Amino acid sequence: MNESAKRIKIGVIIDAVHEQYQSGIWLGIADGAEARQVDLISFVGTSQDGVDHFDTHYDVIEAFAPNSNIDGVIVFSGSITEHHGKDFTLQLCERFGKLPLVCVSEKIPGFPSIVVQNAPGIEQTIDHMVNSHNLHAIAFIKGPNGHAEAEERFAAYKRGLERNHLTYNEELVFDGSFIARDGAKATRTLIEKGIPFDGIVCVNDHTAFGVLEELSRNNLHVPGKVAVAGFDDVREAALLQPALSTVRQPLYRMGKAAVDNILKQINGIGVPEETVLPTEPVYRRSCGCFSDEVENAKAIHTHISGRTNDQIIQEIFATTHPLVDIQSPNYPGDDAYLAQLKDLVDSLLWDVNKPFIRHIFLNQVDILLFATGKYANSVQLLQALLRELIVYVTSLFTESEQIATANNILQQGVALIREHRSVAEQRLLLDEKYFQLTINVTCQRIISSFEQRDLVERIAQGLPSLQIKSLSLATFDEIGIDRNQWAYPENCRMLLAYNTNLDTVIYPRGTTQISSRDLFPPQLVNPYACHNHIFMPLYYRDEYLGIMILEFAKAAPLFMYEEIRLHVSSAIKSSLVVRKFRTQSMIDELTGVYNRRAFVSLGNKMLASAQSSNQELMMFYADVDGLKLINDKYGHEDGDVIIRGAAEVLCDTFRERDLIARIGGDEFVVALMAPSLSGLEQKIRDRFAHIQARFNEQLDKPYKLSISLGCASANITEDEPLDKLMKRADADLFGKKRARRLSL
Repeated sequence: MNESAKRIKIGVIIDAVHEQYQSGIWLGIADGAEARQVDLISFVGTSQDGVDHFDTHYDVIEAFAPNSNIDGVIVFSGSITEHHGKDFTLQLCERFGKLPLVCVSEKIPGFPSIVVQNAPGIEQTIDHMVNSHNLHAIAFIKGPNGHAEAEERFAAYKRGLERNHLTYNEELVFDGSFIARDGAKATRTLIEKGIPFDGIVCVNDHTAFGVLEELSRNNLHVPGKVAVAGFDDVREAALLQPALSTVRQPLYRMGKAAVDNILKQINGIGVPEETVLPTEPVYRRSCGCFSDEVENAKAIHTHISGRTNDQIIQEIFATTHPLVDIQSPNYPGDDAYLAQLKDLVDSLLWDVNKPFIRHIFLNQVDILLFATGKYANSVQLLQALLRELIVYVTSLFTESEQIATANNILQQGVALIREHRSVAEQRLLLDEKYFQLTINVTCQRIISSFEQRDLVERIAQGLPSLQIKSLSLATFDEIGIDRNQWAYPENCRMLLAYNTNLDTVIYPRGTTQISSRDLFPPQLVNPYACHNHIFMPLYYRDEYLGIMILEFAKAAPLFMYEEIRLHVSSAIKSSLVVRKFRTQSMIDELTGVYNRRAFVSLGNKMLASAQSSNQELMMFYADVDGLKLINDKYGHEDGDVIIRGAAEVLCDTFRERDLIARIGGDEFVVALMAPSLSGLEQKIRDRFAHIQARFNEQLDKPYKLSISLGCASANITEDEPLDKLMKRADADLFGKKRARRLSL
């Protein structure tokens, strides 16, 4: 048994990996699995092509997930229940039988669950709005009826009013479903009906986002006119203007707790029926509070004198050490950190006492911004260090001129840190924009592919640039099947598979099958590394097309996978439409390769492409030897067997991108482009001979397949037309056949 067979594999059933609430938990799962050297495969149950519109694919997920050799499964029960109800989620969990399973955020009877304390955070938020901001008419926007977390938060809202002696008013309560549109609608109703309100608490952050947008549209200042609070603390909450007050769910910890829970179950260790994690109110500008940075921005009037340099360094160490991640493998240790503090203090002393040497202290601050960034938030740490140094200026210097100089240098240091933070933020935005541009360009190239061979090549070339190091792309045997008629297939048709770490790419031709239970070919699995893959059904409207499995890329935004899925699905659908058209007008019905009409059209395009790209073009002319004898002796059905066999041998000999056509009864032609044709003809003939011999070994007939090949190379500089090149290849074929007859 190899290493990959021994490694535990966890499945994750998730509604949408890019949705902010779910992604916060999912990233905890991903890091937890990686830390424990566990393989992960996440089955995405919905797709999203708009803000609120979801397509569901749980029939595909329910079929593939239990058959994917997983040892345990984590189910995002809260999000799934939100969209489909608790009965649906229960049936989904039961689909996995006795496989170890843990639910996240919604308690499902009979299964262990990871949940949070919803009530305390809401109650504390109501307390805060009443006692700290003197609010008395606080509205509440609910979540879906029957959703356990939503009901718990609503009950906490009512208890919060009661314990603050506020009367419950039904006019201030609105139904919702966790989306921004509900927040906007409720706010609009309050305004239009003239219902007095001075605060709004929402069941989650996304609902609060809708509230903030609607208040802004009506020119109502937040928090001057209305205070707003949400629940979850998704990443966007802190980035809004105003920043959203909310209740922080330990999303990342929930994910890691789910991994710990499922691994205990897999290893036969008992787990509690319910693991409850605490929440924490976070008060920001939208409720009336200011950030700690603003509130703590006070002038420093206290100066401490009479300390030695060593005492100053030790006291600064004690104050700033909590800001250092001592668990980081990059942390150099306490002694080295003390040495860095000593260098910083010494640089200030040198800068004040040696004014003819420029910027000694600023250079040291710049060095520390670089060095400490490996084990701390360097901006936060350096800000704290400089605040401490300002306090000890009168201990380091005695003369008023020195003290003034030191304070000026320290303010320059503060400005340098502020500039560093600004540049880092701008660089991050620039990197994100560049990556988004790369995503857009890659997706546009994919969706503009109308031929399957072109599509798979563009995917193989484009997705590695998005940090996706491995992929498996397959279609169902019956592609384009209506969802209501779809059934789990034992095999899928492989289109493309690659692993850049192993420098392996597989371009199967024809109807290469892969077991639906073994979605990655063995040669693409690295036995020495753990894997994190995202499984996504491919679809177009009401048709199922196939599946795509992508390796998780840490540097990429999670919505990227949804964009790729939508574009690949559309491109596959387009290729099917084109194939259907060509089947009718450009494909040889007997062999499945192109016909003469298609070859002339596509061959001229290939010739023009070779001329414009300075590549060389080679053409092979082929015909089947002795076809008339086979037809006369065994019948035309056997003749058709030989013709189809000839097409199969040629298809296996040449590349997917090469142009292969049947232009007569037993005549075929092949055109290909390459940067250089040197030695290529003999390599192709050797490969052709090997494949033809293999075909004949498997041919259970009293006759054998024999094909003659002629070859001609295009002189691109002379602008030789296609028909002339075909005639030269045909002449070469005739010459070789004549020479062979003479030798016999």
